Amino acid sequence: MICSRSNQHKLVKDFVLTSPAPVYFASTLSRHFRAESSRDKEYSKDHISAAQECEVMAKDFITVVCAEDSETVLNSKDYKDVAFLDYLLDCEQKGCVSHPFVQQYVTDIW
Repeated sequence: MICSRSNQHKLVKDFVLTSPAPVYFASTLSRHFRAESSRDKEYSKDHISAAQECEVMAKDFITVVCAEDSETVLNSKDYKDVAFLDYLLDCEQKGCVSHPFVQQYVTDIW
């Protein structure tokens, strides 16, 4: 964590970018780091910083991926058969859920 933070989270960014589903992976890591921050008080600030960085990356990926077809991306299912939009809500990814593309999609379906 300290090594990653001192390099502007380059290690975390590289890890996410090499994953097969970067937007899903960034959301998962953000959720994990937030949970870990409440367990490990010594490195709480580092975990929160990494969680915020992952959420920003996920939001940036949503900007790129949802520009053409947000419905396909947000309805895609993971290995547990959960839609990506539902997963974002479960992970409490407020930055991602408040993204204009996501909000437009939600408005369209409601």
